[in-house]
Amino acid sequence: MPQKSATIRDIAAASGVSVATVSRVINGAGNVRDSTRDRVMAQIAALDFVPSRAAVSLATSRTRTIGAVVPFLENSIFARYLHGVERTLAERGYSLVISVSNSSLDDEARRVRELLNMGAEGLLLTGATHAPALSAHLAASDTPVILTSIYADDSAFPTMGYDNAEMARIAVAYLADKGARQIGVLHGPEDDNDRTRARMAGAESAGVRTFVRCDFSASGGATGLGQLQKAGCDAALCLSDILALGALFESTRLGIRVPQDMAVMGFDNLDWSGASQPQLTTLDLPVSLMAQRAAGALVDWVETGARPAPLRLDGTVLARTSA
Repeated sequence: MPQKSATIRDIAAASGVSVATVSRVINGAGNVRDSTRDRVMAQIAALDFVPSRAAVSLATSRTRTIGAVVPFLENSIFARYLHGVERTLAERGYSLVISVSNSSLDDEARRVRELLNMGAEGLLLTGATHAPALSAHLAASDTPVILTSIYADDSAFPTMGYDNAEMARIAVAYLADKGARQIGVLHGPEDDNDRTRARMAGAESAGVRTFVRCDFSASGGATGLGQLQKAGCDAALCLSDILALGALFESTRLGIRVPQDMAVMGFDNLDWSGASQPQLTTLDLPVSLMAQRAAGALVDWVETGARPAPLRLDGTVLARTSA
């Protein structure tokens, strides 16, 4: 029969102190004598006592929980991001609760309310576009919130991520330097996606005039490539590697040689992009570094009350064989 785990009352009895004193030791309170603290800690070690997170939360009004809302999980870039966030939070003694908005501002607002009701002490949200009521609620509250995947030094909340417009300009310049004369952009729905809108604006400012909106999927990218071919484009800048994957599939089906007939370039550097045929040239974004820095800054804000400064991270072109 398994041995019963020690309780806080067992520690109190073995140490000769009250349950309240043991609770103060566990929670790091300062009003405990050093000799008493040492005695209690010795019994905690001897009895292999592990305080429950729920009990600590009740005693301290702390949950040590961070909430993150992402548009979806199908895209591996968000899995990579959440992995980095979770590892950083775990190192700091915090837990991560993940919610998915399905790219819906209304769903995101509901998910945020649920996280706050669960006791989340800080929030990581994606991008700058959020339901007005949610933005107003968060601005009026004292909950630390960091926006990721974007950089804007004038945002109502601290941002940690990329200048998406500049990243698109870098991609267009690369394709032009490779000899592309008519670059077309494949992009997903932009209505509630400020990152896509910024990338489109950056490409337009760099001289691109052909934009094709398609479903955010490989099949959407395949459909979009056919439209770029009909428009006479000799290069496809796909604002996600997911779209670029579909473009590569469709180029094979249509007999389009990549990059001789049409260059194809992606955005994100997803795990498979270096193994495609041809290998996908893409804009590599430092997703893991962004996750680590954002999670660490949020914990610091929760613990010290000091709002972090915005952080800009730069991407780089990974030149492969598709462009």
